[in-house]
Amino acid sequence: MYTVLKQGVWTNIINDWFIKSCSISCNIIYKRCRVANDVNKAKHFIDFSGKCKDCLAVVVGWAEKRPDEGKPLVVKIMIEGMDMLHEHTSKRPLNGAKRQEVGMQLSHDSASNWRRQAVTSMTFGEKIPSNIYKNTVLWKCKQSEKDKILGITLIFNTV
Repeated sequence: MYTVLKQGVWTNIINDWFIKSCSISCNIIYKRCRVANDVNKAKHFIDFSGKCKDCLAVVVGWAEKRPDEGKPLVVKIMIEGMDMLHEHTSKRPLNGAKRQEVGMQLSHDSASNWRRQAVTSMTFGEKIPSNIYKNTVLWKCKQSEKDKILGITLIFNTV
């Protein structure tokens, strides 16, 4: 028996942490995440998997035990078949809770400032990771958030 984590939330949290701590250029699309209801009967507390959209590397991650109250979750990740020479050009989708969070930040700032702030820890010549979005995506995110604040909804009539 297991439960699943909320779609559009956990993938962004895991991926942002993974890119920040490992400095990889893979654009991982996560497929599933299972959380064991009974840790004593399961092999791992959390299991998830995914695949790089560009080089097709397979990613498997797990947490062996539930963290204590207020402690961080210890996650182990294994990547198999990663091709460092392959050109990684695709970007992660900006969706779910992260889209709302970025939209709220952009409602008070510009897309170029958001990008500039997101890459402050990088050094010149480093490849921009897949979780730093293009200005067009950020502009659309900002527009969607402003439309939501103003109560504007789009209605499509099909003939």
